[in-house]
Amino acid sequence: MLGDALSCSARKDSLDSNYTADQPIELVRTKSLDSLHLKFNSETGALLPLALRGRLKHGRHFTFKNSLNESAVTLVSPSVDGAIVDNEHKYAIHGTWLQVLLQEDFIQQLTQELDFLSEQNQVKEPEVFCWPEHKLSISILPESLINSLN
Repeated sequence: MLGDALSCSARKDSLDSNYTADQPIELVRTKSLDSLHLKFNSETGALLPLALRGRLKHGRHFTFKNSLNESAVTLVSPSVDGAIVDNEHKYAIHGTWLQVLLQEDFIQQLTQELDFLSEQNQVKEPEVFCWPEHKLSISILPESLINSLN
């Protein structure tokens, strides 16, 4: 599903990004990302509108967990307590756990623009969405390409 299918660019230099599974997660430092490119297969992409409408729009979070490894991506609304992201650091990673803060107006925009992903046979892979003002890209890729990234 996700695996190495999430790509991240520049980060804050003061934070450690190295994590191995034999290391206690408590010892891993959180790293802030300046921009983010998420890569999903179509099955996962079809869940995005549901996550946005059914969870984030109501002030909750939604987590995508990779079935092949221990990585996870959590989409977070501003009202979620205990998140590692904040208004200054909208994208952050802690070990294999990525959090993405989406503000309410951006949640509304994403809901409108990505709603068609939940309709079967409407996605033409690859499909790339970019929001430069948020430094966010989301790609919906063929399963074979996702598997080659893992």
